Amino acid sequence: MRKFIGSLIESIPLSIFLIYVQTVSIDVSHDWLPPFLLAAGAAIASSAYLVRQGVILNRLSLGINLYFLSGALGLIIEWDELNQLYGHLRALGMLYWIIFVGAVTSLFSAYGFLGIQLSQQHLTRYWSAWLFAVAVLALAIAICFSSNRFWGEWFPFILLFSMRGLLQKLSCHPINGADK
Repeated sequence: MRKFIGSLIESIPLSIFLIYVQTVSIDVSHDWLPPFLLAAGAAIASSAYLVRQGVILNRLSLGINLYFLSGALGLIIEWDELNQLYGHLRALGMLYWIIFVGAVTSLFSAYGFLGIQLSQQHLTRYWSAWLFAVAVLALAIAICFSSNRFWGEWFPFILLFSMRGLLQKLSCHPINGADK
């Protein structure tokens, strides 16, 4: 139950952002400040709460939250190049942040990109490498289908979050000699 509640709390920033941009007309660059600020504030609050509770943060959500934080910062300090880049990239910006988080956590965290600690560190790295490969695949799909809303924006995230859940389950029940 604790894991389920943690997942719900981690999804709040993205939910706020998506609901805002779907319900409010955004015509100019300045109009993006409220959804980024709301999502960044929710990202800080939810992450701080979960860390205090001892929950290992979902690395995919962490990448998305860093996108919101950097986007809000870019809008606040009027960093036009970043704002234009995020406007051009759209959902790809989130995927780039996810890949950045994946690289850093795979190399420097005991919990890896998958966000779990296994009995042997090489297993954590093994399963994190699989998730990283899926993240790169999701980015490639998003780039190839950038003009299609489903394949370029929705499917890569569905793939990533689904594969994360599957890989977490597989990592707890190693197959094909991966536990040796």
